[in-house]
Order: sequence, then C-alpha cells, then structure tokens
Amino acid sequence: MALTNPPPVRPPPNRIYVLDTSGRLYVHAKHRGSFHHSSFLRGGAVLSAGGIVVKQGRILKLTADSGHYRPNFANFMGMVQLLRDWGADLSATKLSAKHIDCPL
Repeated sequence: MALTNPPPVRPPPNRIYVLDTSGRLYVHAKHRGSFHHSSFLRGGAVLSAGGIVVKQGRILKLTADSGHYRPNFANFMGMVQLLRDWGADLSATKLSAKHIDCPL
C-alpha cells in the first residue's frame, strides 16, 4: 500500500557540544533555556564548544557558537582537526563561527 501523503521530512535535530580539556567530546540535544554548553561540565573549562548537526552518521554542520564559552578561532580549528584525526569526513561539512572573526 502506497502512502498518498508521506510524513514530512524533518531536518536533523540540532545538538550542542563541548570538548573538555582531556579531549572528551560531549553532545546533547539543544534545549533552549534548560540545557546549555555549561551544563555538561558545570561551567568547567573546555577546549571548544558549539553546535553540531549530524545526519546518518555524517556531520552536516559544525559551529563555534557558544555564548558561555565563546571559543576563539584556534579553539574551533582544534575541534575541527580533532574530528579529522578521529576519522570524520568533513569535506561536505558547513563550518560556522558567528562569534569569531575568521575566514570560514
């Protein structure tokens, strides 16, 4: 039986991430007003923080957007390099850093 009105395709959910000072990556669903970048480590130090969109195991978008931690260009590029070191294919990933004056 064919569906005459298939359900709408939803975009992948937005997630937030932090990379702690030991190189551990934490990712959680974005819940504005109830869960923030600082929630992962209770405000502790991080190497990078931002947003990430993943669909079917591929990173579609990676940002350095964290109002709490406000990562700089080096922090963000460190995160990008770490993901590459871990084997992530970022060739089609959109990089965004609205709080950073950098050539992305």
